[in-house]
Amino acid sequence: MLFYFLFNPKFPSCHVHSIRVSRSNVTKKPDGTYLDAAMTTRLEVKNPTVKMTYYYGDAKFDVSVEEGGDETPAGTTVVTGFTMGKQSTTSLKVETKVSNMLVADDVGNRIWTGHRSKTLAVNVEAWTKVGLGMAGLKIVVAYWQACAYAPCWVSLV
Repeated sequence: MLFYFLFNPKFPSCHVHSIRVSRSNVTKKPDGTYLDAAMTTRLEVKNPTVKMTYYYGDAKFDVSVEEGGDETPAGTTVVTGFTMGKQSTTSLKVETKVSNMLVADDVGNRIWTGHRSKTLAVNVEAWTKVGLGMAGLKIVVAYWQACAYAPCWVSLV
């Protein structure tokens, strides 16, 4: 209880700032439908606490499109760990891509239609180790799901 009053801990917040699809091709071939896509997602992470520093380990980001049972992976990447000082904001650039990935015909059509109409559901999930620093101490917290957005309806550039 004393800890709470002394440090007033608050969880960091994580928001999708923007999503840019630089390449999106759905190709129908005799042996199936294939997806080629590249996207850049910008995330904003805020530390609202006055007395605590957050230490993030390398974060694994999984990006997918569509929703429900038809979620289609749009790439996985790892972002290098970083430190967030007291009451600070950090911007992360997450670049993902898939090449020549086989998808169901109807899923490929929905992805193509969603991209062309600029209303594609994009899901972003990050897993990382988190540590806390306060009053000269550094405490490591176990593996933690840092951000999850399911789905983010965005207007794609």
